[in-house]
Amino acid sequence: MNSYEFKRLLDDANSGNSNAIMKVAKAYRYGDGTEKDYDTALGWYKKNHSGESFYQRAMMRKETMGTDDIYTEYLDKALSLYKTESVRDQDGYSSYSAGLIYLMREDYKNALTYFNLSFEQHTTYASYELANLYFLGRGCDLDYKKACDFYEMTLENSQKPHVKQMTHFRLGLLRYHSKYGLKNDERALNHFLEASAYGEGKAYRYLGYMSFHGQGTKIDKLQAKEYLIMGVTYGEDLCLKYLNDFQLPFDRLVITHIHSLHEQAKNTSKQEVRDMLLNKAYVNIFDTNNHSTLFLYDDDLKQIIPFTQKALLPYQDTPYCILINQISTIDLAEGTLFYYKIIEKDNNFTFVEVTDEKLTRVLLREYRKLK
Repeated sequence: MNSYEFKRLLDDANSGNSNAIMKVAKAYRYGDGTEKDYDTALGWYKKNHSGESFYQRAMMRKETMGTDDIYTEYLDKALSLYKTESVRDQDGYSSYSAGLIYLMREDYKNALTYFNLSFEQHTTYASYELANLYFLGRGCDLDYKKACDFYEMTLENSQKPHVKQMTHFRLGLLRYHSKYGLKNDERALNHFLEASAYGEGKAYRYLGYMSFHGQGTKIDKLQAKEYLIMGVTYGEDLCLKYLNDFQLPFDRLVITHIHSLHEQAKNTSKQEVRDMLLNKAYVNIFDTNNHSTLFLYDDDLKQIIPFTQKALLPYQDTPYCILINQISTIDLAEGTLFYYKIIEKDNNFTFVEVTDEKLTRVLLREYRKLK
């Protein structure tokens, strides 16, 4: 929000609006529309006496002091209030939040009770958690049909990329393995494709295996090799094993080099990452017929290079794959580009999805030159 919107929100909060009080607290906590001020945020949370307020106080305490007695006290109070609000107000979000606290404490039976209550209160907050509990048999008997139904519901309602990633992957497992009693290879393949698009490296082992054996699709050994190579770039050792077992020809130096970069990433200090230029990437371009070609993109040269052993040689000592993970152009006609770059957040490094129109134009121009 901008400063004007924050001022209006602050006026509402000062008038006693409980929702505005929580939003002002959050704004100070994260520096949204105003300067970040942890103490002021905590002060505003203390003006509200809901379960959500005590939960946020618990999380702030954990961030600064760890899971001490005060953190436990706040969390206990949050749980008590959430349970009261759940029954008194028939509030599905409060039921869901109570379930989350039980889940944090590994009390799966009570977590299941409150997630089910949230669902019965005509909300879909808990569909993902319910699916996981039934899939893993936590707090209940294993029930793969219920897990599948709740995962499908999650896809309809959740907009969170990490949730969609795991949901598609587990639906792929449920539809692929016969032991779950839900086998459908075509649907499994589609879910693994979606999971891979959200960055699930393990999906590539299934995509490669299924393409090689013609499960859910026609046999396509070239496509299988591409999937398995992509799996290796995500550090999936089983993909490298399949490449060898299936006797698919590939440049061993390239595969080994990609894998070694992932090993380097585990030991790279934050200062080293911070000092590196974010200018190298693997490029996976799909044309309008959905044919895939793998390239290396060099931002210094403003060009893409066919992905070969020779192309990699100048970059042997640069762990570029941990800085920008993957670029995918889904449709050349639309010219839409998404890539992942690393950012520092809360003293940790994470990947974020970025859209870059200028980089799209550069890639498309260089791609067409190669064609």
